[in-house]
Amino acid sequence: MSDPSITTTTQRPQHLDRGQIYLTGYRGSGKTSVAHALSILIDRPVVDLDAVIVSTAGKTVAEIFRDAGEKAFRDLETQCLIGASSQSPTIISLGGGAVLREQNRAVISQSGVCVWLDADPNEIVARLTADNVTESQRPGLTDLPMAEEVEKLMLERRPIYEAVSDVRVDTSGRTIDEVAGQIANWLTLPNKG
Repeated sequence: MSDPSITTTTQRPQHLDRGQIYLTGYRGSGKTSVAHALSILIDRPVVDLDAVIVSTAGKTVAEIFRDAGEKAFRDLETQCLIGASSQSPTIISLGGGAVLREQNRAVISQSGVCVWLDADPNEIVARLTADNVTESQRPGLTDLPMAEEVEKLMLERRPIYEAVSDVRVDTSGRTIDEVAGQIANWLTLPNKG
């Protein structure tokens, strides 16, 4: 019996020697936390793309958005993604909007496998509300209240996440370790193609 919380979205091979392992999904889906748990399971370093951007710019994501705008942030994000993708194999935790640019999607698909961490919008809102980093460092992307923004943007981004990912993992109601274990198992499945 198959696990309903994991859905393969492409027929591309998913073995570990394919290069980078990208984690994508909406903010609050668990990308960074799962990346660190997965790192322990498969003995691979983690690159948090947002942390690389912050280090490169010397500003928080919110400050970059405020001072230079979203386009400047996305340009820097692309630059940092290209750099991270050329490193020795790592687990790369992407920002929630990194896959919005076609160039970024091409880099991801050419250099590794992509795991989409999905969750129920209400659970995302609860996670973001409980996360004290959200308000101070993650800018709102619309003028909508958080719950409406999450629902709207998740719906808009869903086809993009689905197109770029090799597998979708539902993180709703699951622990970080459960999700990381499931991804590790998927990554080590024999290549069926």
